[in-house]
Amino acid sequence: MRGLRQIVLIGRRRQQSFLRVPWRPFFASESPMKKHHERRLIRYPMEELYEVVADVSKYHEFVPWCKNSKVLEQSDKAMRAELTVGFQLLNERYISNVVLQKPTCVIATSTQTNLFEYLKSEWKFSPSSDPNATWVTFNVQFKFRLALYNEISELFMEEVVKNMVKAFESRCRVIHQHRLKQQSQAANSVASGRA
Repeated sequence: MRGLRQIVLIGRRRQQSFLRVPWRPFFASESPMKKHHERRLIRYPMEELYEVVADVSKYHEFVPWCKNSKVLEQSDKAMRAELTVGFQLLNERYISNVVLQKPTCVIATSTQTNLFEYLKSEWKFSPSSDPNATWVTFNVQFKFRLALYNEISELFMEEVVKNMVKAFESRCRVIHQHRLKQQSQAANSVASGRA
């Protein structure tokens, strides 16, 4: 009987030590902030790139996963915008505070959202030796409220950021081609008026 009692006590100790293993909540956000940095030379003038990034009200037209974008307040140096992003069944609407430093920088910060504990994106534009090209630096920092999302984001973050940068670059191409067409039409009408 004494041997059986010792086995039961040892079993209880193992059970207690198992329960004392530090438990990390699966859904609580304890992971570090995620960061991504990208720098590229893009073949468009700095002002055009700045205008595309600063035109937050048009994001829903070309930014991946952006379902709605609306400017709530705006001045020359700042704006508040409401954005709705969606990933399959997950939709999040949040307010973004945007700092505008024409034509060199656009910084957007969101801290009061259901999905993100913190979200900051920063676009910096600097001239290159070619006046029709610009050095673009894109930084994003974020932390989801749920640790599960932070862990999953490791799998797709780089692809998401590349798709976003590509979307802005494509938008610049569309706007640039539209401007060239308008300039060509204006030059042709001026030339035909002289004839």
